[in-house]
Amino acid sequence: AECFLRARQFQDALEDAVASHAADPTHHKSLYKRAMALNGLGRYPDALATLEQLLEIAPDDPAAKHALLECQLLRDQAFAGKYDPDALLFRRQATSFRRCADYVGPVTVAPVPGGRGRGVVAARAVKRGELLCVSSPLAVAPIAPGAEMALVQGLVAAASRNPADARLVAERARRMVQDGPMVGFAMAAAEASSYGRSADSRGADGAAHMP
Repeated sequence: AECFLRARQFQDALEDAVASHAADPTHHKSLYKRAMALNGLGRYPDALATLEQLLEIAPDDPAAKHALLECQLLRDQAFAGKYDPDALLFRRQATSFRRCADYVGPVTVAPVPGGRGRGVVAARAVKRGELLCVSSPLAVAPIAPGAEMALVQGLVAAASRNPADARLVAERARRMVQDGPMVGFAMAAAEASSYGRSADSRGADGAAHMP
């Protein structure tokens, strides 16, 4: 089951874990493997039920506790569209929760009026700012040391083109720094703040002016 999990063959991993637990119900690790396979298949309620079963037997299992929190997070994302943008943007270096679940809101694939084929259309009236859908990437490249900070710095640089964006990124980064030890994020917050201040101090002619 572990080999199948590492190869992301979750259905095969699930079948192995189920067979292992049936052969030896005292082998609690098979419950954990089953939960991870269900998690990989996006069957979050089933994964949670399996982890709760495991924690009744082994209440101090740290891996099971951690997996329970992750499954709860993914379940809320997939079924309720509850995402924390601050955590996804700025807490990724301080947590192992590096996944986000797919979510499909009030949209569907249907024929587009005018004979223009099929497309994604709203299934009902939607409110401004309402989340429509979220999809995980098809593939993720391994993150080398320093690469994630480079991504954050790229975000800060992109936000620097607009003072309002720069202030927003700076405020969110400061909030994350206050929540815990965020190495390098204090620098990102200060950098974004300086971008915002320098942009605000420029007039329509592009020249710097005293605030």
